[in-house]
Amino acid sequence: MIKSPKSISEGVNRGVLENVVYGTNLEDALVKNLKGQLTNAATAAAFSDFVKHIDADGGDQNLVIKNISHKLAAALTGCISAAANSQNCESGAVGAAVGEMFGDFVVNKIWRD
Repeated sequence: MIKSPKSISEGVNRGVLENVVYGTNLEDALVKNLKGQLTNAATAAAFSDFVKHIDADGGDQNLVIKNISHKLAAALTGCISAAANSQNCESGAVGAAVGEMFGDFVVNKIWRD
């Protein structure tokens, strides 16, 4: 579930802060920050509701396929999120996929040992 009231509040706060501190146009700052906050909230919801459930644990007969699907879903979500925030799609995709790989490494190698 997207936590929109918190995202809206943070977007408004950041927009007003940019206007006061940096002298930016208030409307532009509000639109930019609200869009960014709502996109970030939607991305977090997509990860927790969809992407995380694709991952597989040891013992699953489709382990490799599920792990590859999980990383690709993370990359796609990262790309969409970056593009929605007017950032580089490739960077968002690589960052999300590498983040998921690092998370798997930490969970499997560091915490379980």
